[in-house]
Amino acid sequence: MPFRYRTFQINEIVGPRKILRTDQPLKFKSHGGRGKSLDAAVDLKSGTVLDLRLSVRAGRFDDPTTYEAALILADQRIRGVGYSATRRSRVCRAWIPAGWHQNIIDPNPRTACE
Repeated sequence: MPFRYRTFQINEIVGPRKILRTDQPLKFKSHGGRGKSLDAAVDLKSGTVLDLRLSVRAGRFDDPTTYEAALILADQRIRGVGYSATRRSRVCRAWIPAGWHQNIIDPNPRTACE
């Protein structure tokens, strides 16, 4: 089943500034001893997008290198930010660099290794 947003629509949603949706608590939830997470609905600053949220996870709340964040549209991850201490390979010989990096994900079908 194809993703309900086409590639150009995802780019139009990702580009503009976003704000947290009003009337929602903004609290980190604890996970384990030192981990925390936050899930919050977000909207475009100039309008509303249904099913858009920000997910932030911290393996150790006192260590920023354990944080990762994802922008999720209609239950599909479309962007992410994370930290990797070492460079790693992934599908089609692309590389995830050492250090902070952004993941750009398009859930629409495409040819392999495009």
